[in-house]
Amino acid sequence: IKGDDFNAKPSIPVYWAENVEEYLLFYRQVQPSLLISHQTSFEILADFMLSIFANPHWIVNPHLKGKCIRFLSALLPREEDLGSRQKDENFSFIFKQNQFYEKYLVSGLVEFFVEAEKSGYYEKYNYRHSAALIINYLLRTVFPYGKTSYVAESLDRMTKENYGVYLRFIMLYLNDIINFLDEAFKKLRDIKKFEDDMDRDGLAGLSQQERQDRENNYASDKKQCQFFSTFLKTFYQKGAVITKV
Repeated sequence: IKGDDFNAKPSIPVYWAENVEEYLLFYRQVQPSLLISHQTSFEILADFMLSIFANPHWIVNPHLKGKCIRFLSALLPREEDLGSRQKDENFSFIFKQNQFYEKYLVSGLVEFFVEAEKSGYYEKYNYRHSAALIINYLLRTVFPYGKTSYVAESLDRMTKENYGVYLRFIMLYLNDIINFLDEAFKKLRDIKKFEDDMDRDGLAGLSQQERQDRENNYASDKKQCQFFSTFLKTFYQKGAVITKV
C-alpha cells in the first residue's frame, strides 16, 4: 500500500486484522528472532498493521485499532529482556528504515489518540499509553534529542493541515494528565487513611467481613495508584520529548 492507495476504501474481513495481530504478537512474545530472520515478510505485515489503525476507511472499530497499536508497542525494547538472550533483538528498523512508517505512523498515532475517546474508560488509557510509548521511543531512542526525525516533520505538518485534530489531541492529552493526577491523589489519600487506621489499631472493632473488605479495598487502591502513576510517567515523558522537537 503506497502513495495515494493508502487512502483507498477497501473492504476487508475484520478477522484478517485480528488474526495477523494475534499471530505477530504471539511470535513477538515467544520467538521474536523468527520475525527478524524474515524481515521482508515481517515488514509487509507491520505495514498492514499501520494501515489498519491509520487509515480511517479500513476498520472503524477502535478496539481493533488499539490492538494494532498494542502490537507496535510490543516491538519496543522490553526491560525484562535486558541481560537475556533476547537483548540483541532489535525491531528499530521498522520505525527507522521504513518510508511507509515515516509518512503515516505519527499522524496515525495522533489521530487514534483522539479516536480512542470512543472506547471504554480504562481501554482508552491503555491504548493511549501504547501510543505514548511509541512516540517516546521514537524521540528518545531512535531519534535522540537534537537529531532530525520524521516525528517533528509529521507533527509540524499536522498543525498546518489537520489543526483541528492536533488541537483535540493536545486537549485530550492535558485532560488525561489531570485525570491521572486526580485519581492517583484520591487513591493515595485512601491508602494513607487505611495505613493510619492500621497503626492505631483502628480496625480492631470491625467484623471479620468488614476488615476483609477494607483490606481488599486497600489492595485494589494500591494497584490502581500504580496504574495511574505508570501512565502519568509515560504521558509526562511524551510531553517532555514533544516540546523538544
